[in-house]
Parts: sequence; C-alpha cells; structure tokens
Amino acid sequence: MGDQNHFHHNLMAMGLRHAESVTLIYAGQTALVFAAFMLRFYSDWLLLTGYLFFSGTMVVLLSLAGRNGWHEKLEAVAGQGSSVYRYSRT
Repeated sequence: MGDQNHFHHNLMAMGLRHAESVTLIYAGQTALVFAAFMLRFYSDWLLLTGYLFFSGTMVVLLSLAGRNGWHEKLEAVAGQGSSVYRYSRT
C-alpha cells in the first residue's frame, strides 16, 4: 500500500499540481545527468562538490518556497485562484 511520504507528495502539498511536481523532478534529474556527462573527465572532488552544492541549493530553495507559499502567490497574481489546485493529505 502506498504512503504520502514521497518527494512528489511534498511538492504537491506546497501547491504544485501532480504534473508540475513530476516535471520538476524530471528537470532536476536531467540536469544532474547532463552535469555528470559533461564533467565525466573532471576530478571526483569537483563532482562531489558540485552535487553537494546542487543538493544544498535545492533543499534551501524548496524550504523557502514551501514556507513562503510561492505557488499560491503566483496563482493569485495570474488570477487563477489558489484553492483549485491545492493538494490535501487525506
């Protein structure tokens, strides 16, 4: 039986729709694969530093976005109404 502890559920709880959360995850994975391919001949320490920087940046940005309600503010500015796409954990 599935649970609600997956990363995309956390993104949906922040206000993203399912397709948006999956697209964000795929975009991050694509960026990491592209970086790994482009930096394949560089030092392992450079790669480790780059991935740690990327991971830390993502954690900080997603934490700030969740706390500040960025998606609801964006929808309010666009005039779409923020309650339509809100995800509930029931």
